[in-house]
Amino acid sequence: MKHNVCKHISNLPIHLLVLITLLAGMSLAQEATTEERIQNALSGGPAVISEGARVMDWPNRANPEGPGVELIELRAGSNGWTCIPNLLDTPGNDPMCLNDIYLEALMARHNNVAPPSTGIGIGYMLQEGTPKGSTPHMMVYVPEGEGGYADFSTEPGPLPWIMFPDTPYAHLMIAMVEGAE
Repeated sequence: MKHNVCKHISNLPIHLLVLITLLAGMSLAQEATTEERIQNALSGGPAVISEGARVMDWPNRANPEGPGVELIELRAGSNGWTCIPNLLDTPGNDPMCLNDIYLEALMARHNNVAPPSTGIGIGYMLQEGTPKGSTPHMMVYVPEGEGGYADFSTEPGPLPWIMFPDTPYAHLMIAMVEGAE
């Protein structure tokens, strides 16, 4: 019995080394080069949009909280769309491509300020693993359009539904169906 305990204790440094190596590998797997982050961001929207889109990233690549959040430019764009890579601290792979109105509404929500009051915001999240268990989808933000949302569910599903209901950040989520791209 004493021999077995000593044998397990003598293997402890090896087990710790393996554990530390695995944890370091997991950390490195989460780090991506700027080019990998750009490619991930561009996968959030249809190619016709993402090809000319500006690419921005969140500070610290984490879900921002509190006022003063600003995005960091990774690549300039030419078509009025912005793509943002996956956030590391959210489940799944959730890159997105947004027009300027939707980007303004998103940043308003993160900075807890009033969203835009005119225009229509359009966004795409075409990868699996998007928020609230959604399938790949398109988002439509209509300023002060809350009254028009009354006919839609607030539960994710295959039919259009409302995210952030009863807030100024409410928007319509439209699941992408096969053949819609």
